[in-house]
Amino acid sequence: MYVQGVSTRKIKTITEELCGHEFSASAISEMNVKLDGELERFARRALEVEFPYLILDARYEQVRAEGVIRSRAVLVVIAIDWEGRRQILAVEIANRESTTSWRDLLLSLKQRGLSGVRLAISDDHAGLKRALAEVLPEACWQRYSNSPSNTQKLHPFQPAFAELDAHNPAWRRRGDDGCGDGKVRAGGRGRGTGW
Repeated sequence: MYVQGVSTRKIKTITEELCGHEFSASAISEMNVKLDGELERFARRALEVEFPYLILDARYEQVRAEGVIRSRAVLVVIAIDWEGRRQILAVEIANRESTTSWRDLLLSLKQRGLSGVRLAISDDHAGLKRALAEVLPEACWQRYSNSPSNTQKLHPFQPAFAELDAHNPAWRRRGDDGCGDGKVRAGGRGRGTGW
């Protein structure tokens, strides 16, 4: 409810129904303030390990700002470390998906310590590709497609899996939501390519 921007009054009503306990509006507001602090710490945490693989995407959501609901881009960056573990590095709201919004987000990740990126996987958004080329010129880029009609045989993360296997063969046994089990779940388009 908090993430969806539900009002304090509605949260109060729902928690009373679900928990059988009445929470005051001020108690709900205090919980929201605590959540805001925890989310801010999470979003600004230092990145202390290398992340050789990034998965980047955006989606549009309706966001209330200053009493008006508008469509905004939600930029998401997920990383895979050398152990095969995935982490959400960033979830940021931008007015739109553009070179500038992606560049700013990638620069903030570098300031937090992002390093060792070898492969960036994303859709074919021109602004995102330009930002990646500017901020992470050492990384290769690979397009992914989440279209159900895509029948590519190559798993989009196959190059990443091969490199993870070579670096740490035990990573596949971690069972990270099926990531790394070698099963084809989405189509890819070619191997990692330059810009």
